[in-house]
Amino acid sequence: ETRILLQGTPVAEMAEDAIDGERLKHLIQTPSGCGEQNMIGMTPTVIAVHYLDSTEQWEKFGMEKRQEALELIRKGYTQQLAFRQKSSAYAAFQNRPPSTWLTAYVVKVFALSTNLIAIDSRDLCETVKWLILEKQKPDGIFQEDGPVIHQEMIGGFKDTREKDVSLTAFVLIALHEAKDICEAQVNSLGPSITKAGDFLENHYRELRRPYTVAIAAYALALLGKLEDDRLTKFLNTAKEKNRWEEPNKKLYNVEATSYALLALLARKDFDTVPPVVRWLNEQRYYGGGYGSTQATFMVFQALAQYQKDVPDHKELNLDVSIHLPSRNSLVKHRILWESASLLRSEETK
Repeated sequence: ETRILLQGTPVAEMAEDAIDGERLKHLIQTPSGCGEQNMIGMTPTVIAVHYLDSTEQWEKFGMEKRQEALELIRKGYTQQLAFRQKSSAYAAFQNRPPSTWLTAYVVKVFALSTNLIAIDSRDLCETVKWLILEKQKPDGIFQEDGPVIHQEMIGGFKDTREKDVSLTAFVLIALHEAKDICEAQVNSLGPSITKAGDFLENHYRELRRPYTVAIAAYALALLGKLEDDRLTKFLNTAKEKNRWEEPNKKLYNVEATSYALLALLARKDFDTVPPVVRWLNEQRYYGGGYGSTQATFMVFQALAQYQKDVPDHKELNLDVSIHLPSRNSLVKHRILWESASLLRSEETK
């Protein structure tokens, strides 16, 4: 006897819905301190608001809470400008050499905040210009001459292996995120991104660290260059097709896997996405805590992008045909999104 059971698992159910906004309350906080600490404090609020906006979860919190959060972001923004040097770059203090990584990170957070508060685009684009004119070498690499004091804020970049690639990917992503805002004001922006992309493309095959493979994959995917053997390498680096990990590095792994998810979304590779989203959700990682700046920012940026990009349920109907022994014709079923979880069965004796 042959018996076949059919049941659909809708993608949204498979990959679980948005993380419950209630769990993000602890992220909304008052930023303070030096040019690095202030960014550590500003990050969680910016990304929490971005995530709650993307997943439309403010009802639970109350809209007045959103206003309070925006006030904190405004405060963080104003405080950060005090650490902006004459060159438009940033460091922990005015008298320290400017940091490439910190400056790129400020660009990234400010670019995301332009949808939330009033940000002076001229200032932001002057900072972008500094990164390109002062810190990019002819081969496309970005170099660091003023390392960050608070190493706990830089996430997986703290591991010094493959630093040229991970810093160049990090800066490229920040520049790309500021592209819409600054393209008209910074002529060199397009060429600079292309040059950095070429450098990553040329060195991608030799990468060993899953973290670098993931961050560089996202940078390449933004440029439409995560293809062929690079794509194969990226996918083969994943453990069990759902995470990009290094032993005993939970925060780095959340950060790296978030970059990987963004790379898949940038490629519209929706078939490969569900196990990755499921792994991130299963980490029950809600951000915050010492050393969590990058993991917090990236996981909520990636999950917000996922909520935005994943194709609408309407396209998820499925036609299934079954060929059973001792039946002359195919048995056909159409599984609709609305009724996917109903169990259907066919049997032959």
